[in-house]
Amino acid sequence: MMPPTPAPPPSKWKRWHKVTLGVLGGLLLFFCGVAIASPPPAENNEKDAEKVALSSPAPVQQIAEEVKEETAAPETTSPKPVKTTPPSPPVKPVVVSYANCSEVRAAGKAPIRTGDPGFRTKFDRDGDGKGCELNGDDAPRTTAPKTTEPEPEPDTDPRFRTCGAANDAGYGPYVQGKDPEYDWYQDRDGDGVVCER
Repeated sequence: MMPPTPAPPPSKWKRWHKVTLGVLGGLLLFFCGVAIASPPPAENNEKDAEKVALSSPAPVQQIAEEVKEETAAPETTSPKPVKTTPPSPPVKPVVVSYANCSEVRAAGKAPIRTGDPGFRTKFDRDGDGKGCELNGDDAPRTTAPKTTEPEPEPDTDPRFRTCGAANDAGYGPYVQGKDPEYDWYQDRDGDGVVCER
């Protein structure tokens, strides 16, 4: 019979050490795969194309032919004159300004509207967006425009923060559907009456 084998010594590596090392290794493999699979940068492609172009004989022959053409005897014909037109001056925006409605009417621009060139708020005295109106409907407003005011609420009790405060002041109870004050307070028991005493 063989003697029992002794238990291995405890590992210096703890579980979180192993997990961290595994995650780092996985990330390293991922980024290496991305670097290998990605296309090369555009500048390297251009440099490679230049190297190939310079190493082939065709461009050299083409350059030699161009040099021969340039050093050949000049032609006796005179070059054609190039027609050049002077650049047109920049167009400046026309600023339209009217001193009064008489000038607006004389220019044929009446009634002048908000946003039109030359419009000024002094031309639109009634504030309707049209100035120097031909029918004379440009009188200044003498009263504020009418607005629809909400009808006043029927006489209600003063509003309090709580039903207790309303009761202490002598107000309440309020019935749902009958008293507008009912909506101001919370009906905790759901019986349709708030601020019961």
